[in-house]
Amino acid sequence: MPSSSAAIRCVAFDAVGTLIHAEPSVSQAYQQVARKYGADVPLPVLRERFLQSMSSRPMSAQTSEATELAFWQATVQDVIGTVTDPEACFQELYDHFGDPHSWRLDPDGAAALATLAKQGIQVCIASNFDERLQRVVNGMPELGVVSQVLISSQVGWRKPHPRFFEALQQAVNVPPSQILMVGDDVNLDVVPARQLGMQALHLAPGNSAPGSIRSLTEVVTYCGLDG
Repeated sequence: MPSSSAAIRCVAFDAVGTLIHAEPSVSQAYQQVARKYGADVPLPVLRERFLQSMSSRPMSAQTSEATELAFWQATVQDVIGTVTDPEACFQELYDHFGDPHSWRLDPDGAAALATLAKQGIQVCIASNFDERLQRVVNGMPELGVVSQVLISSQVGWRKPHPRFFEALQQAVNVPPSQILMVGDDVNLDVVPARQLGMQALHLAPGNSAPGSIRSLTEVVTYCGLDG
């Protein structure tokens, strides 16, 4: 992959699906917790309900901690259904995804972060999430090199809204052309970043199209560095 046209001074990584991955999977976690509260739902049904819930209640561009909390409360209700203690069931799931041990850090991502930071490139995380993400980041030593964690619930706007990316640029204090956004969603990460003059890479392991990378190790190459 050719290196970037402008020197990169900051690399912003999406979190879920890019740097970190739920382990066990989201549907497996829902199933395990649901069983504790009297609901035994097959994984295929959980997956289908989750997709239906997400598509039927798309989140607005503007957000907050309260908005995110209400969204996930409704999602858990949609996906799991009737349980013996709805409040406790939700709280356990909510806490689960705020636990660093519930997430796996992409090994290529960890190596890329270390290399970038060693070469003086600012690395940050830019994610549609809530305050739990900070706890997850704090619990992963490999993410200690991250200088900024931009979270939509704290910014007040979700990707792909321009105000999220404007907040990113202001936080890192680097010209847009020298910021590289890396994420697994073209519409949330890549297109809006480029519209604001940033560079962007789409993490797509099965895609060799221009502007796509198969592994986070390629971020280092794109920045003109040796891994």
